[in-house]
Amino acid sequence: MWGWFSNLIGGSRSSEPKIPDGFEEELLRKLNQRFTEGMVNSQDYRCIPYTGKITHLNDRVAVIDKQYYFHVQNTSMACLKVGDTVSCEVFFNDVETLVKKVRIVEKPDTEIDGAGRIPHEIIRRNDLYQIKGTIVKKILRDITVESEDDQFPSITFNMDSVVAEFMPQSGDVVVLNCTLLENPGKADPDVVVEEIRPENTLTESGIVTGWNSVTGNINHCAHFSIQSCEPGYQPSKGDKVLASLIRSNVEHFCWRAIQVIPQNRASDFHAMKATEKARKELMNDKGGVEVGTVPSLQLVMGKKISVFVDVANNSSQPQQVVSCVTSSNVTSSQIQLVSPEKWPVTVKPLARKTFEFKINAQFLGRSSELFIWSFENFQIARQFEFDVVDPELASNQRVPTRGKYDGKRNEVTASKLLEQASGVIIPGRRSFSPAAFVPVKLGQFALSEKVLTAALPEDKLSLNDLMINVSEVLPSLKEDLSRGTYADRMHSLLYLEEVAMLKQVGELQMEVSFRKIGDCLVLDVPALSPYTTKLVAGDMLIASPVDSSGTGAQNKYEGIIHKVTSTQLWLQFAEDFHEFFTGSSRFNVSFVTSRASLRRMHQAINLATKHLGMPWLFPSSIHSREPQIIVEDEIPGEAKESRIPASKSGQIPEKLLQLMKNLPKGSTPEAMKQLADEWEKSKGEIKVEKTVRAEQLVYGPDPRKLSVQGPSSDLSIQKRLQTPVAARTFESEKWQGHRGKGPRGRGRGRMNWNRYGSGYGVHCTLDSESNVNIQGQQVKKIKWFNQGLNDQQKDAVRNVLVGEARPLPYILFGPPGTGKTVTVVETILQLYSLIPQSRLLVATPSNSAADLITERIISCTNMKQKDLLRMVGYHYLEQGRINASIVPYSAVPDVKAIHIYGASGSSHEGVKMCGRELLGHHRITVGTLGCLGLLYNMGFPRGHFTHVIVDEAGQATEPEVLIPMVFLHKQFGQVVLAGDPLQLGPVVTSRLAARCGLQESLLARLLSRYPYAKDSSSFPDSWGYDPRLVTKLVFNYRSLPKILRLPSMLFYDNDLISNVCEETSEEALVLRAIGNKIPCSSNGSAPPILFHGVRGNNEQEADSHSWFNPQEMVQVVMYLVTLYSQGITSDQIGVITPYQLQSNKIRFMLERMGVEAPKVGSVEEFQGQERMVIIVSVVRSNPEEITYDMQRSLGFVANARRLNVALSRARAMLIIVGNPHLLSLDMHWRSVLRFCVNNGGYVGCDLPTDSTPVQFKDESILQLHENFKPTKERKEKI
Repeated sequence: MWGWFSNLIGGSRSSEPKIPDGFEEELLRKLNQRFTEGMVNSQDYRCIPYTGKITHLNDRVAVIDKQYYFHVQNTSMACLKVGDTVSCEVFFNDVETLVKKVRIVEKPDTEIDGAGRIPHEIIRRNDLYQIKGTIVKKILRDITVESEDDQFPSITFNMDSVVAEFMPQSGDVVVLNCTLLENPGKADPDVVVEEIRPENTLTESGIVTGWNSVTGNINHCAHFSIQSCEPGYQPSKGDKVLASLIRSNVEHFCWRAIQVIPQNRASDFHAMKATEKARKELMNDKGGVEVGTVPSLQLVMGKKISVFVDVANNSSQPQQVVSCVTSSNVTSSQIQLVSPEKWPVTVKPLARKTFEFKINAQFLGRSSELFIWSFENFQIARQFEFDVVDPELASNQRVPTRGKYDGKRNEVTASKLLEQASGVIIPGRRSFSPAAFVPVKLGQFALSEKVLTAALPEDKLSLNDLMINVSEVLPSLKEDLSRGTYADRMHSLLYLEEVAMLKQVGELQMEVSFRKIGDCLVLDVPALSPYTTKLVAGDMLIASPVDSSGTGAQNKYEGIIHKVTSTQLWLQFAEDFHEFFTGSSRFNVSFVTSRASLRRMHQAINLATKHLGMPWLFPSSIHSREPQIIVEDEIPGEAKESRIPASKSGQIPEKLLQLMKNLPKGSTPEAMKQLADEWEKSKGEIKVEKTVRAEQLVYGPDPRKLSVQGPSSDLSIQKRLQTPVAARTFESEKWQGHRGKGPRGRGRGRMNWNRYGSGYGVHCTLDSESNVNIQGQQVKKIKWFNQGLNDQQKDAVRNVLVGEARPLPYILFGPPGTGKTVTVVETILQLYSLIPQSRLLVATPSNSAADLITERIISCTNMKQKDLLRMVGYHYLEQGRINASIVPYSAVPDVKAIHIYGASGSSHEGVKMCGRELLGHHRITVGTLGCLGLLYNMGFPRGHFTHVIVDEAGQATEPEVLIPMVFLHKQFGQVVLAGDPLQLGPVVTSRLAARCGLQESLLARLLSRYPYAKDSSSFPDSWGYDPRLVTKLVFNYRSLPKILRLPSMLFYDNDLISNVCEETSEEALVLRAIGNKIPCSSNGSAPPILFHGVRGNNEQEADSHSWFNPQEMVQVVMYLVTLYSQGITSDQIGVITPYQLQSNKIRFMLERMGVEAPKVGSVEEFQGQERMVIIVSVVRSNPEEITYDMQRSLGFVANARRLNVALSRARAMLIIVGNPHLLSLDMHWRSVLRFCVNNGGYVGCDLPTDSTPVQFKDESILQLHENFKPTKERKEKI
């Protein structure tokens, strides 16, 4: 076999006849393909030595003899140039051709072409050889292991071609699984490392015994770094952690922690008990001295009162008071000691001394300050407790109904749900008629009765017991997620999610009556109740009439929810139900959610495991492939010439010719001439409108604020032709209702649809595959649509275009304010522009994100309507929320329309319903993950799309993200996942499913595994990530450095770099405009970040599940009034609070005061947004309710991702209003509180003891706070 291959490519090229340009490249490509196909059935791997010339070279890739490419960065050659003769080893397997060990060779006197050399065969053994050793050196990706094997004492290899499940570091004790290459020319075989794994692994609990802000150790025997810690966790000595350990020999440590997860702090419980004991001891009178008690006080905001405390000496000896100081933070103390003024103070025997305190009520809510009288030999303390109210502001809020929500929740069990589903249910009327025939049907993936019974037992169980109960029915939940358990475990998680959804809506059972309005029956429900927050259009209601005895009748009726408002559900039942309905009729109702989205996710799991395969789902190594294209930046001087093709020999430019072809049929020559004249007048460079000020350019322009336009000719022409183009796209006489062959063009031939009726189910498949051919290694000059992109964003686009690691997903890691969306849009436009054969599927978790992507694409280029499709669902269309600018590009998929080219149904709001023939011919298709699932039913073939781009991928569950992946082309396909795994994650209803991993997105899972995980030692120039797989954007264009430092420290390894000037930026000017009107101001400028402590009360109203905090609400309004008085407008401010009732109360209070309200909403409503000033109201102030929140990941507490979003929305100023005593119980909030205190940004109530320690003489008490460093002012005061 090697002989015929050598003959085919061998021989002297000087004797060959002259062949046309490009023929040789195509011949070599086919020969290489033939050779590879001949190796498919072979189980052995073979390699050949090869010598040839460098025929192409750029800064990333070199090509040998126009057929074998390699990456320059993987070689040690510094001065490689075109024409050099090199030697290498070419490895062949059933998929790839890899070039390794490239070296420059001296040119002989008589040059011999590399193709003429006779290859020497090397046989690779199939059995694996294990070698144990220790990593002694790691330089970038090259690892050297000193082994215990005498035959191979030292082994050096590159990690790219090695399978691994962890990120190796120097000192790790490892096991290498190797293959031996028998080489007849050598005495000993060559070693090829196939896999590396730790020798020993262990999971143990321990105590952090050392930490220096970067590295630390656990129990003095295991070392770890900040990169091993859970995001948001800042370790402290004494913390109790759960660590995943591997054997390592570094200094005196014998283990390395590769993952560290905090548990309850070891010191918390004991420290709290010790502090409380010491506090009680301090409160006791001693040495014959009695200190008077201080009553609890209620004070009016802004008022000052005096409080007198007597110190009586009942002993026979005089007592000297050395000092009397508060243990609270002196910068925010509301109590001042007025007299005595001279120290020390002597209290004579059997006498008393009066101490006068003045209380200045500055901060709303409860406060507690401890004052300590220090005598010569002992200390006595007294607690000042007071509650500050503002009756004037409080009068502007409606008096709430006190107490918790009294709505009863129905207990939901499996037996009750099964009973509801029994009997005959008469179907309701949908907003659109279902398809009578579906080309490809989804499997049912029915929830079994066993799973339902196990997850919803008759007896109430704890979460742990319920987990054991369910694991018996779904055994895959007992095992970790792996290649072997993937499909079963993912299906099981979806079943648990379905049970939780059934339980959630099952709790909404009630007895009701309806009101008739038009064609609908309306059900009135409480505001802010689960009826309006959990149900959506398309969900169903089951109603059964109630007879006089109160028992349900036999017949049941299904009502389809058509619209959900704040207090109403609009439904339609069967026609006979509407006929006999009367206003006095009573019904028992229960609710059912749609299963369509769950079925699509089940289907995606099966298709992904079959067509994408486990190497894609669980990548463990990188096999670099030939570039899709070889990217070269356009030379600035060439930009103008290359943007508009020059006319040659009187020929019409191609772009102008295309526009002429798009003119309506029957256009006159005068119209064509006018078009040509307009083209000539408007030729020019792309104009970039910069909205940044000149003085900020030193920090780089913000690419998010740059609007890009194409040549003005295109704009004016497109404006003239926009309506006719829309008509041709969806209303053309040629396309309307036409059956048969569709419109043809480049890449738009007749598609090979999946066969009709092919069931997916368990044995699902996508039988047909599109024929897409992307010629690799094409050299393309890139012209940037957005001229404001920074180098990092441009690198991300280039990496996607090159696609070295495909089909592995490429991850665009975009922290807040770093321009992720503009980078995604630029990537889409470059793929569209530089790879003409590409077809792009752009998916998002939400309609708002899909609309944003579509709008950005339209604004950046004059995209033809036949090339761009915004695919929308019918229910979203009915809501009327589609922006007018994207309506011409939008269409609703019509599953039942087959062989119809053009619109298949009437328009709604200008949007047509279209069949698959029209939808399948767009170059770019944008839609939500759920809506794109309809492509299954429409029979789209596998491989129809060459690129799948998922924006905000961190907000979707893994099964959701897999929905569009199965349409990927197997050979040329590439996936781009864009998002931030540290911001809002997927919404998961089931606590069991979340606990088992459904809440972890595919984006987050990949970034936690090798080869995607951060490895700073191997990739120091790309922020620790392999640029072939990940780009992490770090340049922030949103926040001032002092604001950015907090989320960067907590969540992003201190990588984020602010691009906002602290002196001349608009944000800095805003702080100076606010001036000293805000507490903790300095040098005439407000603080960038401020924590205002308020110990208020969280309350409910009788008709609402939600919560509000009146003290925090009033404090927020006070800040708003102050900001407005300094010229800050409402559209520059945002108020974030996790509870809807708090939002409503703030808006209502502002309305009563006649003050304009800014945007007030939840974290989810502010995701992806920014404001000049952000005010965060945490609301929660009750430890019992916090426990409930922490168990369900509600609010801010115990939900680091929500906290990250809240902290990263502000541009100039961040104000946090919350209870520090409660929030300090959470590790993330404790870090926030310490950051604010240490940077002089705290004001308000007294701080918890671990933030501001009590200054005791007792050594036991001082030991509790040994790590606290008091400020200079505090030292001077004490």
